[in-house]
Amino acid sequence: MDSNFAFRNFENWGGSHNRGFTKLLDISKNKKVVFDIGAHIGLCTLPLSHLVSTVVSFEASPVNVKYLYKHLKINNTNNVNVVPYLVDKENKKNADFYDVDDGLGIPSIVNLKNKKNIKINHIKVEQIFLDDFVNKNSVIPDVLKIDVEGGEFNVLDGASKILKEYRPQIIISLHPQHLRLLDRDIEEIYDYCNLYSYRLLSCIDEHPILKNELGLDEYYLKPL
Repeated sequence: MDSNFAFRNFENWGGSHNRGFTKLLDISKNKKVVFDIGAHIGLCTLPLSHLVSTVVSFEASPVNVKYLYKHLKINNTNNVNVVPYLVDKENKKNADFYDVDDGLGIPSIVNLKNKKNIKINHIKVEQIFLDDFVNKNSVIPDVLKIDVEGGEFNVLDGASKILKEYRPQIIISLHPQHLRLLDRDIEEIYDYCNLYSYRLLSCIDEHPILKNELGLDEYYLKPL
């Protein structure tokens, strides 16, 4: 890994609100295709590449994409396809995106201008949606990992055919603060579960998640 990340405690990745990491690896074992949506610098992509035939890594931040490519090269990884676009609910050439300079995991469609001591860069990026990507590339995901700092419901909106027809297992990170800034509510996750026949479960022990348990965390969406 690039030396810029040597002291960021990534060796303990999977704690705090990234508790879905172990579950992600568990449900991905021996699968053909996993979509890593919000791939950051490859913290999930790299271990997934040892478990599955193909990882498709979507990352909108140009800064993160640079590090992602570097980490794939360092680790001699050749079964990862990097897609350097924002995943949302429609195709768009110039979508608003808020990036940072140093590879932090906070780039988003939400402008977190209240973040102290962090320079937020407003840039334009190309935007795609998953149903169209799958149709054009003839690739079907067995597992989706979605960690997009507030844009998670938009990703699901752009994946209705995938969810209805192909029934992938999903690890999803929910960001209540970001969602509120987008005029969305974290409890809408249950609407998606009802619409597409999924269960919202704990990544730790697979108990059904109640509304009072919802927060900044990762969850397991299991198809019924």
